[in-house]
Amino acid sequence: MPKRGLAKQRSTSSLPETIPQLLTETQAAEYLGVSTSALQKGRMEGNPTGNRLNMPPHVKIPGVGVRYRKIDCDEWLANLQPQRVA
Repeated sequence: MPKRGLAKQRSTSSLPETIPQLLTETQAAEYLGVSTSALQKGRMEGNPTGNRLNMPPHVKIPGVGVRYRKIDCDEWLANLQPQRVA
């Protein structure tokens, strides 16, 4: 019997026209313009200090996996500091 509710999405296609409120790791990476490995490193390193990656917070849904709330991704994008070019 298939599970109802949020299902693990394994898609290499681009984001759908209507972006869901909970993004998979792949969707979040594409939406944010970062790699999935950057998101993974950000999760493993926790809150940023020094050279640690500052990534949006994530949620772990039992039986489903890691998801990123779109609102958190939007806030993260809005708070990015411009990079200086030397």
